Amino acid sequence: MVSGIRNLNGQMLETTTRMSFKTEDYVDRIPPRLLLVTPQDNASGVTTDSSIELTFSEPILSESLSAENFSLLDANQSVPGLFNTSGSDAIFKPSAALDHFREYRIQIGTGITDLSGNFLDGSSETSFETLGNVVISPADPEGMILISGGRFMMGADSQTDSDAEANEGP
Repeated sequence: MVSGIRNLNGQMLETTTRMSFKTEDYVDRIPPRLLLVTPQDNASGVTTDSSIELTFSEPILSESLSAENFSLLDANQSVPGLFNTSGSDAIFKPSAALDHFREYRIQIGTGITDLSGNFLDGSSETSFETLGNVVISPADPEGMILISGGRFMMGADSQTDSDAEANEGP
């Protein structure tokens, strides 16, 4: 009930007016967005002890991060590991070191939800390659070196810096 209201001329309004309104509880209907994936898409030289870091636009429900909604894949094999979440950040730590010279894919599905149950606004897929150039065996007589991932490198030998200087051309 409102009384004592004056108009622009300062005169008291003659009628009493009754007003009422009702508020509703706020309902979050905004879906979370994936803002950042680390390692970034197409990154190379990623260390084999790396974790996968996800940053969302708002806090997410940790229980929604599951094998159905997140996969780290080596070829088509899922890499096992555990999630640690804190607010809008999630870190996936593989159970074992990743392999050298491998391409890994990260698949993120729309089943991830925020604290209000809103589903992620879209799926995502990125990839990265792990660090290479790790020598597994010394050079053979032809100068071939077996490096991790079953790859070979040619042209390496065991000559020292002083040998290299003696073999330089004019």
